[in-house]
Amino acid sequence: MISYAQNAEDVVLMRGLSHITNGFFVDVGAAHPKSDSVSAAFYSNGWSGINIEPDPAYYQLLLRYRTRDVNINAGAGNAEATLTYYRFEGTGYSTFDRVQAEEWIRDGLRQQTTEVPVLTLNKILREVSRDIHFLKIDVEGFEKAVLEGIDLSRFRPWIIVVEATRRNTPVLVESEWQHILLTANYTRCLFDGINVYYCAAEHPDVAANISYPANYLDDYVHASVHERTVAFNNKSSVLESFRRASQFNARYKNRQFPAPDLSKSVLHSPAPPAAARSSRRPLLAIDVSNLVKHNIVTGIERVTLNLVACLQRLAPQLSHDLVFLAFNGKLHTRVSVHIEHDGQRDVLQLVHIRNELVLKKGDIWLSCELFGDTYRLASSYSKLRDFGVSVNFWVHDLFPMIHPEWSDDSEVRWFATWWDTVRAVSSNIYCVSWKVQVEVERWMSTFPR
Repeated sequence: MISYAQNAEDVVLMRGLSHITNGFFVDVGAAHPKSDSVSAAFYSNGWSGINIEPDPAYYQLLLRYRTRDVNINAGAGNAEATLTYYRFEGTGYSTFDRVQAEEWIRDGLRQQTTEVPVLTLNKILREVSRDIHFLKIDVEGFEKAVLEGIDLSRFRPWIIVVEATRRNTPVLVESEWQHILLTANYTRCLFDGINVYYCAAEHPDVAANISYPANYLDDYVHASVHERTVAFNNKSSVLESFRRASQFNARYKNRQFPAPDLSKSVLHSPAPPAAARSSRRPLLAIDVSNLVKHNIVTGIERVTLNLVACLQRLAPQLSHDLVFLAFNGKLHTRVSVHIEHDGQRDVLQLVHIRNELVLKKGDIWLSCELFGDTYRLASSYSKLRDFGVSVNFWVHDLFPMIHPEWSDDSEVRWFATWWDTVRAVSSNIYCVSWKVQVEVERWMSTFPR
């Protein structure tokens, strides 16, 4: 079995429900359709269900990849209402629970708030006439409200699995809501370290099969391990997945890049006279093109923003003078920026633009973003290196190439073009994390130049 769940919850559930074909589930707090998903393994085996997810980004992914399911962009609670949703994007910590949210804000997480409709499970399930084989609840402190919103004498999920610990601790909080399940004639079967599993009393055989955690005898492998094993044991399948992007390799290898007019770009600035070379300290030039253009709309840009803010604080201690560059479609220009807070998030503000800047030997140029015109500037980056400038790129992930099935063809091709250029022209490649470094090293060893 291939497990997609964070704590092998799907392995335990599949063991208890192995005799069910094309079953039905309800996933409250569904989040991503595959990554850390309790219901993904069941969907891939022909099941269908209802996914309840208040986060708009995850909801769009569910619409795209869970076409057999009913996907609801709302929360679940004990009454119909519109509640404040505390969104911690990309963390899995988003919640309706204000106390929980404040705790994570104190821990340094940044949140956005939005008003989200909340429905009861009674209303969501009112037209469901078939057996619900399992109900999963993962709502970051809002579990009691969800359970108070379902009539368990009318709707009888065979198994109910509820996240039952405080986030990132082994501290059980099931005492806050367990009485709802016990009173409704559910039996507590298992605590797996994060979740508690309950089984309806009318299914004792199922209860016996979910009374112990996932283990070696379940013969399962996590999806991330499976995908890497397939990739490295069967290079032909990886090559086939990469085929859509390979046409861009030839463009680089033959140096057939379009030649934009970059005569005024800092990247094509002629070497300065000797007097100018000795008149200033070396520069650390950071490309902030996407930050200026998009105003912080992606995770990559938020990482870049944090790096910019950190470098600005450290500027007096740096051996290089800090400058920022932005590409306007024709040339790079020097920009002055500062960071402001708009009440919900940090935002980079463009102050003014100056065109006069010459890069020279000893300077460092760094791109921390997925800059769309990178391939067009390949020859310019090469000239920078010829001048003695260190050309560096920051890699956040290789996701579109490692998982092309989760990306549009155009996105895979575009990303492959960026990656080929980075590999070709960079003096150094920096990875955002150790995990990404491992992926980069494996990709390079699998697809050497």
